[in-house]
Amino acid sequence: IFASPATVTGVNNENAATQAKKYHLTHGITQASMKNVDMQFVHPYRIYDKGTTASCNVGKLRKIYMVPCTVISHVEDNDRLGDIVYQVSAKMDETDEHMLFLPRMRVQRFFKDRRSGDRL
Repeated sequence: IFASPATVTGVNNENAATQAKKYHLTHGITQASMKNVDMQFVHPYRIYDKGTTASCNVGKLRKIYMVPCTVISHVEDNDRLGDIVYQVSAKMDETDEHMLFLPRMRVQRFFKDRRSGDRL
């Protein structure tokens, strides 16, 4: 199960009595709008550690092409208001591996192990 990067675009506080917030998001990979997402599914972003197993969008010109990748390092992109850029090792196919720099919205870490259900 992946943790999908997203940007919060709004908050819906319709039920103030229960304090149950719902968030409006923009998905980082697909740019799809997601409305009224329960607060239990929205978590603060944390920088991925070196060695984090992920899936990276290496597509060009709005094409999505996801490949397995591993985080090597990260830097803050001061030109983009402190956003994060990851250096990753991306497995393009069986024999071809590339070192790439990708913005955080193109890197999805694994959130839970599918077999055990453990959070990673």
